[in-house]
Amino acid sequence: MKVLRKAIPYFKEYAPAYVFAIFCGLVNTAVWMLIPQVLSLIVDRVLNPLLGASPEQNSSILAFLIDGFGTDEYYKIFGVLGGVFLALMAVGFATFYLKWVLLHGICLPGDFKLRRAALDKIHGSGNKLLREYSSGELITIANSDPVEVKDIFAYIIPFLLEAVTSIVMAVIFLVRMNWISLSVPIIIGTIFSVMTVFYMRRSEKVYDAMWEKRSTLNTAIQESIYGIRTIKSYAREKLRRSYFDKKHGELDGAYRDAVKTESKYEFLYQGAISALFLLTAAVTIYLGVTFSLTTGECVSYVSYAQSMSFRFMNISFLLADLQRCNVSGKRLFGFLDKHDDTLDGYGSEKVSARPNIELKNVTVSGGENKILGGVSLSLPYGKKVGVMGRTGSGKSVLLKVMQSFIPIDGGEILIDGKPYKEYEKGEIVRAFSFGMQEVFLFSNTIASNIAFYDPHGEESRIRECGMIAEVDEFALKMPDGYDTVVGEKGFGLSGGQKQRVSIARAVYKDAPVIVLDDCTSSLDMTTERKIFENIKRACGGKTTVIATHRASAVADCDEIIFLEDGVVAERGTFGELMALDGRYAEVYKLQEGEVVA
Repeated sequence: MKVLRKAIPYFKEYAPAYVFAIFCGLVNTAVWMLIPQVLSLIVDRVLNPLLGASPEQNSSILAFLIDGFGTDEYYKIFGVLGGVFLALMAVGFATFYLKWVLLHGICLPGDFKLRRAALDKIHGSGNKLLREYSSGELITIANSDPVEVKDIFAYIIPFLLEAVTSIVMAVIFLVRMNWISLSVPIIIGTIFSVMTVFYMRRSEKVYDAMWEKRSTLNTAIQESIYGIRTIKSYAREKLRRSYFDKKHGELDGAYRDAVKTESKYEFLYQGAISALFLLTAAVTIYLGVTFSLTTGECVSYVSYAQSMSFRFMNISFLLADLQRCNVSGKRLFGFLDKHDDTLDGYGSEKVSARPNIELKNVTVSGGENKILGGVSLSLPYGKKVGVMGRTGSGKSVLLKVMQSFIPIDGGEILIDGKPYKEYEKGEIVRAFSFGMQEVFLFSNTIASNIAFYDPHGEESRIRECGMIAEVDEFALKMPDGYDTVVGEKGFGLSGGQKQRVSIARAVYKDAPVIVLDDCTSSLDMTTERKIFENIKRACGGKTTVIATHRASAVADCDEIIFLEDGVVAERGTFGELMALDGRYAEVYKLQEGEVVA
């Protein structure tokens, strides 16, 4: 089984303890299979003689325990057999407890490793791979699927082994009694094997549908939570509720299909067990009447036949559960094994503390259209560059390209004269402090969100970065100041407040290159000007790249480039572009005129 082979490395660390737990389970099974052997001796050598019948020779494998006693020493025989019975019960309870505790204690760390592997894969994958999955699918893969894989080791394998052991021991004991008694197990095995084949085929389709519907519902719930402000602002709660009801109904339908399938086969199994009970009774009566079995052996025969019936049914349902786990395992390991070509070809070079970056004729394609078409940009360490352009001109793509977030289709990017592919990818990312256009804040304190890159940093450093980004202006007015907990994704803060926290987070990282991607769009011009002045004063020696829609925000940059349809339409200093009286000058005059008005 491929899923099992893939999962073993996550659990093999605890192999010795796991084997011992399996051993305890098998001992427990053997104990419960020996108990009818004791009971049959008690019936034939104690109860029947006490009632006036003659003692009978019994095929029990424990008969040697009472070989030295006379046929009329009923109480001594009962004392020995009663002691053996109590000892078996004690061993049974002890091994069951050990097995249960060990299996769950051993398998939980493996579950954790699988979750962490899924999360690491999500964190380390490029956008191209992640776009193949919805958020609901990723949540299911990282949260639910590891539990199903864990159940293979904690539940399915041990119970299957115990069921097979129980059946094998029952067959051995039945053969010792009378070969005719094997007729019932043969019939039982044949009937349940046929039903199990059909059940497994049906269950795999059902569980696959359940996985899909559960993932879709997870996505719907997540969107309703993260989009709550949009939903409320448009008063579309009923629409989202209707959408939730639809997706929940689809999942409910998938679960109902699973219940119907399970119920149908449960009915068939229970019917088969009832029929086999009658067959067992008939065979028992026949063997008893013909004196082929003693009274005690008839008791144990019924016990073993019924045990085998339930064990065969357990195997059928365990194999169906295995199909469910297999569906989850294939999804999980399919994701973990998926090749991410965005990580191909990176080297092991380290980025210097003062990197010089250069883009030469960089091209990025988006289907048939070019998002960037031959963009060149020189960024010697310490240079300040402003990036202007209308929405969709390629500003954000350019900033992400230089940080290796998006692969290029043509041209080259050099860091200190070397192709960026020669560097370790993590090193490239660490060289940039990124103030993002789309702000994401974690459900934590304002201080923790600022100190995300280094949670153990000095509080004074956090406050310093907060002052640079003008976070003080609103944080100090809150009851808990910087220790105020913001809601998930920054709920509780306005758009401008979230942007200021994001800028403080970028400054806190203290990387040699600061990249700000239109991260002041929700701020008024006065606050924006203060923040840029603060950054210039505190981080003046670093390379700075600012993408914005406000022409005045980049007026004091060393170079300004104006993008249009992914191509550099204009470039130069503020004075040169104003003298050119082109696109940038037009935007600047328009915006300044609006401010004056």
